[in-house]
Amino acid sequence: MKASLLYRFGQRCARRAWWTVGVWALVLAVVGGLAAAYGGETSDDISVPGSEAERAAELLGEHFPGLDGATAVIVLHAQDEAEEGNSGGLTSGDRPAALAESLRAASEVVGVTMISDPSQDEARVSQDGNTAFADVFFEGGVGEVGAAGISDLSEALEPARDAGVSAYVGGELAFATSGAETGGAEAVGLLVAVVLLLFVFGSAAAAGLPILIALCSVGVVSAGLFLMAAVTEIPTEAPQVGVMIGLGVGIDYALLVVNRHREELRRGRSLEDAIGAAVATAGRSVVFAGFTVVIAVAGLYLVPLPAVRALATTCAVVVLVSVIAAVTLVPALLGLFGTKVLRRADRRAGVGGSTEKAAAAGGEVATGEGRDEEAASATRRRADDEDRALRQTFWGRWVNGVDRRPWPCLLLATGALLVLSIPVLSMELSMPDGRSTAQGSDARVSYELLASEFGPGVNGPVTVLVTHPGDGTEGEVLAATADVLGNDERIEFVSDGMPAEDGRAHVLQAVPRAAPADPAVAELIEDLRAELDALESDGVAVLITGPTALYADLTSETAAATPLVVVVVVLLSSLLLLVVFRSVPVAAVAAVFNLLGIGAAFGVLVAVFQWGWGMQLLGLDETQAIASFVPVILFAVVFGLSMDYQVFLMARVREEYLRTGDTHTGLVHGATHTARVITAAALIMISVFLGFAFAEEPLLKMLGLGLAVAVALDATVVRMLLVPAAVSILGDRNWWMPAALDRLIPRVDPHGESVGRDAGAVTPAADDREVEGARAERA
Repeated sequence: MKASLLYRFGQRCARRAWWTVGVWALVLAVVGGLAAAYGGETSDDISVPGSEAERAAELLGEHFPGLDGATAVIVLHAQDEAEEGNSGGLTSGDRPAALAESLRAASEVVGVTMISDPSQDEARVSQDGNTAFADVFFEGGVGEVGAAGISDLSEALEPARDAGVSAYVGGELAFATSGAETGGAEAVGLLVAVVLLLFVFGSAAAAGLPILIALCSVGVVSAGLFLMAAVTEIPTEAPQVGVMIGLGVGIDYALLVVNRHREELRRGRSLEDAIGAAVATAGRSVVFAGFTVVIAVAGLYLVPLPAVRALATTCAVVVLVSVIAAVTLVPALLGLFGTKVLRRADRRAGVGGSTEKAAAAGGEVATGEGRDEEAASATRRRADDEDRALRQTFWGRWVNGVDRRPWPCLLLATGALLVLSIPVLSMELSMPDGRSTAQGSDARVSYELLASEFGPGVNGPVTVLVTHPGDGTEGEVLAATADVLGNDERIEFVSDGMPAEDGRAHVLQAVPRAAPADPAVAELIEDLRAELDALESDGVAVLITGPTALYADLTSETAAATPLVVVVVVLLSSLLLLVVFRSVPVAAVAAVFNLLGIGAAFGVLVAVFQWGWGMQLLGLDETQAIASFVPVILFAVVFGLSMDYQVFLMARVREEYLRTGDTHTGLVHGATHTARVITAAALIMISVFLGFAFAEEPLLKMLGLGLAVAVALDATVVRMLLVPAAVSILGDRNWWMPAALDRLIPRVDPHGESVGRDAGAVTPAADDREVEGARAERA
């Protein structure tokens, strides 16, 4: 689609403002209504298709019906000391009877197939007799049982609580259903965004418009997710991730269009011309930037995990909806608001005043047809005056300084990012466990009680399934399996083999010495599988399964797919930049610098979560490994968002270069024009993401902090130092493109050259001869 089409499309949305707003309201109402009536619930299931853990779980269900579903742990704890006439702890007074009643009630909870009795197993009672635990098995998976199963189990434990015993429900089910609580992070981010927008725009209408656009986009996507949940599995974290990304990009995209519209109004354009020019230039950049983010997150489909792919879909959809809103709903509201988006001083000066009444009358705005050459010349003179004024601003002086000393700026910024990236070398990846849930939650308390009384490995036992013909020859393989498990120093305890009713399988449990989230457990499982594979023969299989093994497989699959994701995302994003700017250096510089910025952001993540630097500021009380899927998700999203700012910056630099015929002038004018709005957009996005960094759930903290740091580094070090320095060093070589490649790739109009023919929105040189002419005139 050409820029001229976007120009006319923006004007049409403004002329039919109420119709456009009505369509959006109708879409939001319909999708929301359908979600309320037919929407499903998000799922907490973890699936790793084709993994040994899943294959073994299916076999476990065949031989041990009821043991292949969700699991939970009931933890009972008494802290009082012994008194005269009783032994204290769990055996005090009528507590044994109360505990038995609680376990009986728990066994009758819908879906429970089996529950262990700690009174019949000394290994489930602590040495001091104050703590005990019981394993609970459900018929359905985590997604089927859900948080309702935890609630029912907790309610069944009331007799124990009435007897003075603390009773908690933890384990796999409690961890998986702990929820991605944001703690009001969205509200905090929005509040900061409003303050920043008011400061930047100096107009309540201009400040409120991007917030309204973002809320509409998030509302449509959130309702759509719950509607999709009725027919497919949507992770519990998906709505929160959608809100986080939607608020950030929704506000940013609208901000860019509104800012360009105000700029065009101040240059003397009519309301309709300004709207058309804003959509054709800034809106055009938004379209390409949005597609860049979509391409980046689409790379996550290379990770063979349904949950990761669902999150990728969520991010892609929310970005696409935000783009559509930026080029339809934004121009419609700009047409309705008229000059109210300007500062009061500008309105008093009469900027855009000739069309304000028309804009207020039902969204109809006056046309800008018939603009003569004198008016166009006046517009260009005002633009030149504004450019000279911009050079005297802080950002004008900043960009001029970088342009004069590009090499020191390049080396300093690169060195800083490399130093911040050093912690990445010690990154440890693992799946989170109960310790990663919110402090004070049942899942967290039960985890800590079990770890302190029985050792950390009790929270993540490894299930070993041995299948055999059942002809009486299985004794040898069972003994060999027990030897492999028992002789490994990393295993604390191995249970006796429990036979299946069909006589063709046995199941054992091995308790590691390390916590389930410790990367050492994943190494243990990998080593055990290698040894146990040697025991297999015709009709005999020895497989490892259970939640801990499933999470280890998830980590392994994610790590294996990550290099391919990185290569594909970088190549596809660079190819899009190549098409947009028809420049090999622009695409290459963007890819390299984006990787530097992302590496630095990952380094900060490791320093905070693994090394503990400043973790108290985020409400963390102990260090933990990085969740295995966080880096690949962060990489895809951050790389896309970084390309956003690259498109916004370089589109304006290229536009100014085409107008003046000089790369250095284009750099100073373009970077100065965009620096303020990119900084404002970045601050808003950072405030939204940081709100999630202070959420209760550590997983949301990782995502929020990683995104916030990445955007902060990208908008400052990368976009305001590295890129301008590289552009200055390369000069006119920035626009180099091999002739053969130039003929192969399609041509687009990303800078709005054709808009100049419509209404003089921009007046760049159309080809190399005009560029040379502009250079000669400048000389």
